[in-house]
Amino acid sequence: MSKIISILEAKSLIEYKKAYSLMTSLHYCLFKYQNPLYYLNNSDYSTFLNFNNYNQINYNKIYDNNKKNNDNFIGYILILEHPTIYSIGCNTPSDQIQKLQSIISPEIIHFSDRGGMITCHAPGQKVVYFIINLIEFFSPFSADIKKFIIIIQSFFSLFLKNYCNIDTKQINNYPGLWIHNYNNFNYSEHFDNYKLNSNKNNNEKNQNDFISQNYKKILFLGLKVKNSITYHGISLNIHQQSHHFAKISHACGIKDCIITSIEEEIKYKSIYINNLNINQIFTHYIGNFIHYYDDYIKYSNKIF
Repeated sequence: MSKIISILEAKSLIEYKKAYSLMTSLHYCLFKYQNPLYYLNNSDYSTFLNFNNYNQINYNKIYDNNKKNNDNFIGYILILEHPTIYSIGCNTPSDQIQKLQSIISPEIIHFSDRGGMITCHAPGQKVVYFIINLIEFFSPFSADIKKFIIIIQSFFSLFLKNYCNIDTKQINNYPGLWIHNYNNFNYSEHFDNYKLNSNKNNNEKNQNDFISQNYKKILFLGLKVKNSITYHGISLNIHQQSHHFAKISHACGIKDCIITSIEEEIKYKSIYINNLNINQIFTHYIGNFIHYYDDYIKYSNKIF
């Protein structure tokens, strides 16, 4: 029996607090209710938050097919953009919080229960929230949040490579996707991996310095798991966001972290970015997430 993920795409900017309310409500109903699709069909969230139902199958049809058994429904994916907001993860040191609060209005600062540190959301950045039952997602294998993170990052790395001709890298202990900063990069791949993965000879500051000097960040990841169900997710810079991130002293916990975007990266390749097309392609690509996972475990032994 194939697994079903319900995908919702916002038609307009959604305030962070409203999106968080929807995300946590969907998380609760996925954990609590026998048929979470019924809850969504009978709530006013879709209208209130102005979401499009992006399922290729109508909600009611899915619900009808699953009245007797909805074990194949494993969660939701939300695709949206936020008005400018600075999100503070639960691992952020107090001095970095205080510095941000000294220059940013409190109205656009939000303390989040996700992992990670300070990041920024703004128009031109796609945010994707994953409310996924990990046990059902990985079934019949064992659920593992680290594996889930690898899958998510690999999924978006493939998007950037196939549709934008952008090569990205996953780095141990540094969530998200990174791009070589070739203006500064002077190391071989072998030495690169040694620097990033050797804990004996490199402390955290040295590794952070190496990252900030040699890499740019394009995709950000912060997840939380409760009752084996994920929430929060990733953000991907479509258009330039560096002016927002410049106000964060340690973006993602790294001093002088260089932030980039699809727009900035492809201009070096003389590729024109069509905003409408990239949004349509991105949303359509998200619709293949569960199929990507199925193919990943069939053809790869990286995580199992």
